[in-house]
Amino acid sequence: MAPGIESSCDKTGADLARDLITRLGNTLDDAVAEWFDEAARVFGLPYPDGPAIDAVTACAEHGVGTLS
Repeated sequence: MAPGIESSCDKTGADLARDLITRLGNTLDDAVAEWFDEAARVFGLPYPDGPAIDAVTACAEHGVGTLS
């Protein structure tokens, strides 16, 4: 079982993954997206930050590279 959160522009969703993904809820609040924007800025990632964050997490999942 793994929790997940997704954010895109003006929407946020929370999911729970087991064998299938179960949607726990949605909101029109964009606070999560704003947090990602701020975290990307702090780490020096380019805007828009979505592709950059995806690339960093993909590398981290495979044990490649760091944010420093």
